[in-house]
Amino acid sequence: RKALINLIAQQGSSLVPKIVLANATLIEGKIDEAITYYELILAEVPEFTIVLNNLAAILSKKTPPEIDKARELIDKAISITPNIAE
Repeated sequence: RKALINLIAQQGSSLVPKIVLANATLIEGKIDEAITYYELILAEVPEFTIVLNNLAAILSKKTPPEIDKARELIDKAISITPNIAE
């Protein structure tokens, strides 16, 4: 993770290391931190459907679940790509 954070600091706007960092953080079980990373990605690219989907899944499984926010994100992803299931 430290290497990814350094890479993000160097490359700035590249999304790939940010997504890898968010995913790695999630795998490590750091749910709140992963949510923050996914939200930062969406602040840059609000219509990134894969990230919308991932964040919605995390929020729906969180304790307590954030169902309304998760549903909002899924609805947004569906409105962007209505004919594609992710």
